[in-house]
Amino acid sequence: MRSGAVTHGFNMSQRSIECVITGGDASSLQIDAPPNGNIAPPGWYLLHLIDSNRVPSVGHWVRITP
Repeated sequence: MRSGAVTHGFNMSQRSIECVITGGDASSLQIDAPPNGNIAPPGWYLLHLIDSNRVPSVGHWVRITP
């Protein structure tokens, strides 16, 4: 989830992007990145993992760079 940039009650930057987990182990994950900067512009995102009951984890900030 990209953080927002609210001005006058309108938020143009916030977006939710679903990524596919492609691998990992008990302490790391491999994720397919979004295909381009139009889908996920560079910046800070709040990463949540969703369990089988659709309950999100505590979020962690991650930075996407070009």
